[in-house]
Amino acid sequence: MKDLYNIKYKNMSICRITKMTLLWLACAVFVFDVSAFSPTETTERNNTEYESDAVVLAFVITPVTNSKDATPSFVFHSSAAGTLSLGGGLKTPTTQVEAGTNYLTLSKMENGTYSDCYIMVTDANGNSGKLNIGTMTIKAPEDKHLWNSIRTAGFDYDDVAVTTKESAEWLANHHDVIVTGTVSKPKAFNLLKEANPYVKLIGYTSMYTDVAAAMEKWCEERGIDPEELYYHYEEDTEVKLGTTVFANVPGYGPKGSAKTLKEARVRTTYKAAYPTYCPSSKVFREAYSAIVLKSVIVNKEEGKYLDGQFIDSYYNIAETYYRLDNTIEMRKLGIKTLDEARVRAGEDMVKMRNQMEQTIEATIGQNFQLYGNLSESYYISEYNYMAKDKFDHVYDEIMTEYITNMVRMRTYDIRSLTDLYEAMEKGVTIIANSETNYYDRPEKYTEEQWDNFIQFTLAVQMLVVHNNGYFSYHKGSASYYGGWPTKGDLTETHWHINREYDLGKPVVRSGKDYWGVSGTDRFFVLSEGAVSTAPNDHKILGREFEKGLVIAHFGNANNAIAPLGFNPVTVELGGKYRRLLEDNSLGEEITQITIGKGEGATLIKSN
Repeated sequence: MKDLYNIKYKNMSICRITKMTLLWLACAVFVFDVSAFSPTETTERNNTEYESDAVVLAFVITPVTNSKDATPSFVFHSSAAGTLSLGGGLKTPTTQVEAGTNYLTLSKMENGTYSDCYIMVTDANGNSGKLNIGTMTIKAPEDKHLWNSIRTAGFDYDDVAVTTKESAEWLANHHDVIVTGTVSKPKAFNLLKEANPYVKLIGYTSMYTDVAAAMEKWCEERGIDPEELYYHYEEDTEVKLGTTVFANVPGYGPKGSAKTLKEARVRTTYKAAYPTYCPSSKVFREAYSAIVLKSVIVNKEEGKYLDGQFIDSYYNIAETYYRLDNTIEMRKLGIKTLDEARVRAGEDMVKMRNQMEQTIEATIGQNFQLYGNLSESYYISEYNYMAKDKFDHVYDEIMTEYITNMVRMRTYDIRSLTDLYEAMEKGVTIIANSETNYYDRPEKYTEEQWDNFIQFTLAVQMLVVHNNGYFSYHKGSASYYGGWPTKGDLTETHWHINREYDLGKPVVRSGKDYWGVSGTDRFFVLSEGAVSTAPNDHKILGREFEKGLVIAHFGNANNAIAPLGFNPVTVELGGKYRRLLEDNSLGEEITQITIGKGEGATLIKSN
């Protein structure tokens, strides 16, 4: 282990790391498993001082205490599980520490100097250990966003040609975050940053075929067997391949029919186009990190790098269909059941994501955001083993799709919104995407119904709007992500003019919110249950802002998908309002409103 450490650590630029002004420190974590050696050994290597009784703590690398990151992170080792406490004005949503390696992100800090900072862990027996940090100085760039009520994200990565000042100015002044593959081109990068220096430019990387080819080439150039990148079945295994019916995939072992290891790769489509990578493999983690690092460099000589990377198809690896418990790699780890395999795959993905982000930050010398696409918020809440406790603070950044669409209008789906909001409260940065699922209005809906549904999607975003969230509006599904010049005008397909209406900040109310807590600015239940005109269960959620009120009607407690406008309910608004219309004009003054399932409204307070 020590020889591996010495070889790999010498390959990292220690001088570069010590000159960093950031607090991202854990590039060494990427090349070895901290839990495999003792804290004493860590301390000798890094000259980290610690105080302890029964709990022994150690930083993986000694912290740099001048940071440009307002939410600095630590990676440390603890000899025991326990309760976390911080000193010196540091705060974090994390309360529990595991025995072994812990990734800790602090809550947002104001610029300034913090004295007597430390980390302390207390175990179940009352024994504690303490890591002294000393004085920390935060000098984060000014945090600005474009719209007073909401932060927005643009998914413009398909065919957007940012070649003109006009196109760059529109994008950079309508979105706080732009996810696109084109910004890595120097011309596009410069145009966007010149239009708005505060815009965050996030690259796009999938985990599909083209990336697999690049990683295999990386292996071949280093004399590494490319099969180190993948899971492989040990015996013939029946799995579901994409939308195809269940099929038998050959295994490479005594009971398998595959003649080569390559034939036994776990994959997600029938023709093996999308292989399932193996995050348990050190080779995979290093190869993928190398690919991502290369893609974020805009101009190395000028020190220009993307602000982050969006990794698509991040959630597939732990999918039930793929039966990872039948793989050679999982069985070598002693895993025997499907649940154990899913949990291990999810944990390995979390470690890979954290290690990759910290390695990139140490290399490029700047704060970096690495978003994993964890798919639909509903899916995460219900099924995603990778997310552990739903949206818990396992990830610093998350991308979630479909917080609303044609099937996310049920009372049953409100819990995914609460998960989303609670994650942002804990400090997780989230890009949340709402899509209507259709580019054009379906014929079975009137124009009024469809407009009310669009208002529903906008209202739901405002229900969970948060400083840690970026929200996007798309008039269409993923196939319409691209805008200029191929697929139309972004101002029509990727924007809604209602976003430009300033609702002000959320208002603290004396009444109870959805969580049953009084005196918060969170969303609440405006109407629920069954009434004579609406015999089925419903919940109409609301949230008050300085200048208005947003409401959204969720109906039917079961899984049935009723037409838009079904089960209309009339609610008293408790004041005088004007409805914000599609063109940003205001309707007539009202004191009550009737809306059905899947309909919403933004209401402006009448003076």
